Amino acid sequence: MWLSNAIKIAAGVIAMQMRWYNPSLMDFEWRSAPDGDEKALAILKDSSRSQLCAEVYWEWRNLGATVMVSLIRAGEAAKEADDAKQDE
Repeated sequence: MWLSNAIKIAAGVIAMQMRWYNPSLMDFEWRSAPDGDEKALAILKDSSRSQLCAEVYWEWRNLGATVMVSLIRAGEAAKEADDAKQDE
């Protein structure tokens, strides 16, 4: 029984981890998913792409996406913008 509970706890911890493009680092990272909009937006505010990221984040949130999914999508938008800038 205790093993079953330990497996459920471990699965929950793994499920809350996300790999995303952090626009502040300009690189991918693993991190714990934030538990609210304020914390997610605070992660994005230090980026040079903060306005773009916030817009994309709220677009996804307004569609009903979770905080984690919205943050991942915001990071994808920043990655695309960074890649386009490098191609110039």
